[in-house]
Amino acid sequence: VYDTTLTERINWALRLPILIINGLLIILSFYLLKKIFPQSPLPILTTLFIALTPALIGISQIINPDALLWSCSLISFLAVIAFLRTTHWTYILLAGIFIGLALLSKYTANVLFPLILSLLFTYPLWNEAWKDKFFSLKNYLQVTVKTFATLLLLAHITFALGMPAVFQKPEKLFDGIFGFWHNMHIDWLLIIPLLLITLDGFFLQGRYSAKLIRLTAFWKPTILSSLRWSLLIPLLFFGSLFFLSLG
Repeated sequence: VYDTTLTERINWALRLPILIINGLLIILSFYLLKKIFPQSPLPILTTLFIALTPALIGISQIINPDALLWSCSLISFLAVIAFLRTTHWTYILLAGIFIGLALLSKYTANVLFPLILSLLFTYPLWNEAWKDKFFSLKNYLQVTVKTFATLLLLAHITFALGMPAVFQKPEKLFDGIFGFWHNMHIDWLLIIPLLLITLDGFFLQGRYSAKLIRLTAFWKPTILSSLRWSLLIPLLFFGSLFFLSLG
């Protein structure tokens, strides 16, 4: 018979680990931000903003998969950016593991795959530093494909280890990772861009990507200016939420 007097104790036992894990992941996010912006105050400011976000504080105190989804997704995304800035494959290992953990938290973490592929592909469009690290566009595109394949593999392994049922029913591995895209009939949004990047990087010497970079370079000042102004919208929104929470 369920003892209702234990409800508070049980809830505390279930909520406390989520709060502790999110606290530790905030520290990890600060470490990754320092690798991305080594000579900037942005890591401290960003970490404080994350730690004081009312939504994250609230959701970390309830039993909800979104609590770990947000944190794991953030770590995986920052780890990929840290890899692009440092070319250390340790960060890809970290990103792959946390993508798998995010998928274990909630299936909506599937959105990380197109986001990360877009980040990898568009990095040379906005950052000239890629030439110093990857030497040629052909090499960079090949690294992009290998990086994405590594992330997929690590996410699969992490997901399988976290959900042993896949060893009895292997189809659950597909359902948990790509089932969302397949069931929505939008898997082509991920497959076609990946095939095009692979084709250009391994067989066409990066010619078409080079044309895209030249085209983007012409419009780059206008696009960046528009993006800077568009950032004011989420800043105003979350700033308003923060001050409202203080009241």
